Amino acid sequence: MTDAFVLTLNGGSSSLKFSVHAVDGTGERKLSGQFDQIGRPETTFHLKDSGGSVSSEAIGPATHRVAVEFLFQRLEEIIGLTQLKAIGFRVVHGGARYRRPALIDGEMIQYLNKISSFAPKHLPSEIEIIELCRKRLPDSLHLACFDTAFHSDMPTVARTLPIPRRLMAKG
Repeated sequence: MTDAFVLTLNGGSSSLKFSVHAVDGTGERKLSGQFDQIGRPETTFHLKDSGGSVSSEAIGPATHRVAVEFLFQRLEEIIGLTQLKAIGFRVVHGGARYRRPALIDGEMIQYLNKISSFAPKHLPSEIEIIELCRKRLPDSLHLACFDTAFHSDMPTVARTLPIPRRLMAKG
């Protein structure tokens, strides 16, 4: 393949989902898949191509780092990493600062590290995935999309009702 692509990554506590889309005006999904059971003895890699062909492979015990490196290896073989022009990351929490999609920079990474206790099962691994991608593909555009964007436009009553008033007063 010699086209340009966008990679999307969604890191969970024990999974990593991904998809690769064409940058040709169609946005067609060319590849998708996931790693299951990250952090457990037997991590499994699943890959589906645009024709519907599915393959699965046990890769042994893996961390998110191992999964990302494995994915880079596969993507290099299939499309070539230089064809990845942008990477979009699903990030669970942007705190008070990030509610809309934003370009990732060092300041954002620092802030996300600072608030990682807000989502301790997700933010640390998501930050690690972002940092690995930024290091490996520095010329690609890196964009974070925050789950907090979904909640930011909720009516005040819906945002505050489930929160104890003593915590609300602390911000």
